[in-house]
Amino acid sequence: MTFKSPFEIVKTTMGATSIKDNGTGEILHNPVGPWEESRALYVKQSNLEARLLEPRPEPLVLYDVGLGAGFNAVAALEIFYNLKNCGKTLRNLQIMSFETDLTLLDFFLSEIKSFPESISYEKQLQILRKKEVYSEEKLHWELHGSFSDIAKFELPRAEVVFFDPYSPKKNPEMWTVAAFKLVQKYMSTDVPACVLTYSTATPIRTAMLLSGLFVGQGQSSGFKEETTFGATTFEGLKIPLGKRWLERWQRSHTAMPLGDHKFTIEGILEQLKAHPQFSNQRLLQNT
Repeated sequence: MTFKSPFEIVKTTMGATSIKDNGTGEILHNPVGPWEESRALYVKQSNLEARLLEPRPEPLVLYDVGLGAGFNAVAALEIFYNLKNCGKTLRNLQIMSFETDLTLLDFFLSEIKSFPESISYEKQLQILRKKEVYSEEKLHWELHGSFSDIAKFELPRAEVVFFDPYSPKKNPEMWTVAAFKLVQKYMSTDVPACVLTYSTATPIRTAMLLSGLFVGQGQSSGFKEETTFGATTFEGLKIPLGKRWLERWQRSHTAMPLGDHKFTIEGILEQLKAHPQFSNQRLLQNT
C-alpha cells in the first residue's frame, strides 16, 4: 500500500508555489500564493509597519492564530527586519503563535527550499518548532497550543490579530461566537486594535459582530473580492458593514453563526440592531 503524504508542493492557478492539503483537497493561499497573501491580507492591512514605528513604550503584541506553515508570522518578521536593518527606531515586537497541529510546519520545513523567501527565517522556525522561545533584541516569538486555552498562558493583550485557522468546514469550532468573544477579550484596549481574516461568510461576520467587534470589508485577495477586517473601534474600519449588509442579513438563508448555541434569528437581529455599528446614526452615515 502506497503511503500518501498529508501535504504536497503544488502550483496555484496563478503559478505561485503553495501547499496542497491532501486531506481536504484545498490548496493553501490559492491562487496568489502564501507570500503574497500573507503580506497583503495580514501585514499590510494591519498597518504593521506604521505601528512598529509609532513612538510608544509598550511592545506591539501580535497574535498569530493558526500558525500553519508560518507564512503570516514570517511576513511580520520580514517587515520587522527590513525596518531594523534600515536603522529605524522600533517598538519591541512580541509574536504569540497558536497551533495545535505542527504537521504542516514539519512538512514546510522539510520543503523550505521550495520557498526561497522563507529560507532566511528557517532558524527562527526551527526554534519555534521545538516549542522554544525565539528571542533577540526587540523581538520575542513564542508558540502556544490551542487558542481556546489562552487563559492558561497569561499573555499580554494583542494590538494585531492574524486570524488564520483552517476553514470553517475543517475547523468549525474556531469560527463561533465563543471563539471571537475570546479574541475580542484579549485585544488591547489601550490602542486601536484589529483582527484580520480571509473569510467573508455571513455566519463568520455575524459571529464577529455578536462578540462585540466592529466589522468591515477587508481588501481583496486572489479570487476573493474582499476579506474581513475587525476592529475594537468603529474608526478603525475603512469600509464598515452598514445598513445594506444588515438588510441582506435579514434575507439570508445562512445567517446563523456556527456551533452549538441558543441564538434565534429574532434574537440575533435584535442584538445586531443594538450594536453601536448599526444603532448609532452618526456611524451609519456613508455606510
